Amino acid sequence: MGFLKDPYAFICIFQTVLSSTNYRFILFTAGYEPLESIVRSISTTEASFELKNCSDDCVPLCNGRLLCFFGSRVDNFNT
Repeated sequence: MGFLKDPYAFICIFQTVLSSTNYRFILFTAGYEPLESIVRSISTTEASFELKNCSDDCVPLCNGRLLCFFGSRVDNFNT
């Protein structure tokens, strides 16, 4: 995710696409803190009722049509 220079603009693109289509997306933030903070700030302004149905590491945006999953997964191939 290091190539992502403006996480807010990235999320705005999703919001624009979702407002004019019937698509749904899943976004994995991969532990990229700037993207996670933008997603969390947008989710608090939307105040969606769907937040009650998701865990702490998943936030729905755009009326539940964009699911954002937080964190990163570390694989251990030596076991």
